[in-house]
Amino acid sequence: MNQEEKQLLLKDFCARLPYGVKVQYDNQICKLISMNGDDGSVLLLDEGGFTKPDFDDGLFIPIEKIKPYLYPESEVSNLISPKELSMLTGYELYDWFHKNHIAYRTLNGKDMFELGLAVRATKEMYNN
Repeated sequence: MNQEEKQLLLKDFCARLPYGVKVQYDNQICKLISMNGDDGSVLLLDEGGFTKPDFDDGLFIPIEKIKPYLYPESEVSNLISPKELSMLTGYELYDWFHKNHIAYRTLNGKDMFELGLAVRATKEMYNN
């Protein structure tokens, strides 16, 4: 992961943190619960409510080792009508994308999936 990709991921995680974004870590589904602003490392909870990694391994995980579970932009029409979407402006629109776990960020014309920075969420993952 290069520095531009890391910055993209950091921005994305910061915006999604209040909405319980789930991430892939070590082939497990975990919930992102905190970020270390100094280096962008993260604190995760596994589905059993335990912190990852174990305390013996250190509390925070480098951001390069996780990927968010997100829905592609093509899923927007399944979640909201075009009329409702057109009524969202500026901050409301981005907030809606974060709350509904939609991937919209790009880097050099590639979305987060093409960059290998995100994993497609399953339909039931966030109970939308």
